[in-house]
Order: sequence, then C-alpha cells, then structure tokens
Amino acid sequence: MLNLQTLFLALITALPAIWLCFYSRRKLSISRITAAFLLGWLIVGALDRAIIVMLAAGIVTAVAAALLPAFSAEFAPRLLPFLCGGLVGVKMIQLARYIGAGHIVVILLMVMLMAAAMMLLALRFGERVEILAAAAGGAGALLTGAGMIPLLNWLAYPLEAGATTLALAAWLTLTIVGAVFQFRDLRRRSV
Repeated sequence: MLNLQTLFLALITALPAIWLCFYSRRKLSISRITAAFLLGWLIVGALDRAIIVMLAAGIVTAVAAALLPAFSAEFAPRLLPFLCGGLVGVKMIQLARYIGAGHIVVILLMVMLMAAAMMLLALRFGERVEILAAAAGGAGALLTGAGMIPLLNWLAYPLEAGATTLALAAWLTLTIVGAVFQFRDLRRRSV
C-alpha cells in the first residue's frame, strides 16, 4: 500500500535525480547542490537511519556544496563529478546489497573511491565524463527513489540475482538515455 510518507520519500529522491540525470549541464550550481543533497540523503538511507536524519544529512551536504565554491574557486569545477561519482558508489553498494549500519566502512569506502575516480576521469577527459557521471548518478538516485515504492522495491534493493540484473539493466539504460539527452541539449545550446 502506498502511503503519504512513502510517496514523499520517493518524490524527494526522484525529483532532484531527474534534474541531475537529464539537465545537469543547464545550471551547474543547482546540479552541485542537487547531487550533494542526494548523496547525503542516500548514504544515510543506506545506513538505515530515520527520515529526519536522512533529510538533515541531505540539507547539510547541499549547503556545504553551495558554499564550497565560494571558498575554493579552484575546486568548484571538480565538485560535480566528485559528487556524482559518490552517487554511483551508493548505487553500486545498493546493487551489491551492502546496506545497513554494519557495512559503514564498505559504504564509505566505495563512495569515496567512486567519487575520486569520477573526479580524476573528469579532469582527464572533461565535459563528456561530467555528463556521464551526472547521468549515472541521477539515474541511480532516480531508481532508488522509484524503489521506495513497495512494488518497485527491487529497483533500489534487489534481493535476488535476477532482480539485480534487471536493476542494473534499468540503471544502465536510464544512464544512456540521460547522457544522450544531455549531449543533445548541450549541442543544441552551443549552436
């Protein structure tokens, strides 16, 4: 049964994820704040914490992402791929079923590893990797939001091999659709 709290959780995850997956190049400051909110929200969610703690973590990370470029203009262009890499790490953790407070080291290690990898790849290959990272991070968060609805729970936390395969296929497909949309939008705006 779909109650109001479940719908709220799904929407508060899915709406910023849609922006990140499909429109991240339109306004980078909004994209950084969105990615930071989702990262804080989903990491705390993976640790099985209360909704208010998830919301507080999301807001704190979003405020930090909004203020960080003011203190370090050099780090600002690297922040979006870093945050989106963290979102990719969270989705990989969900697909591998390492959720819960007992796996805090694995969760944080995977998030930091993927965040650093995406940032380094973006430094090397530029805007293309940033778009792919944003599309992958947004797609993973969007599927996690959809998975908060009981019927679609397998999208966020698959428990069987078949569900994991379908969730991974959905994630990759949505990532490709989001990246193609952003590349076309970027090309259309640059002409």
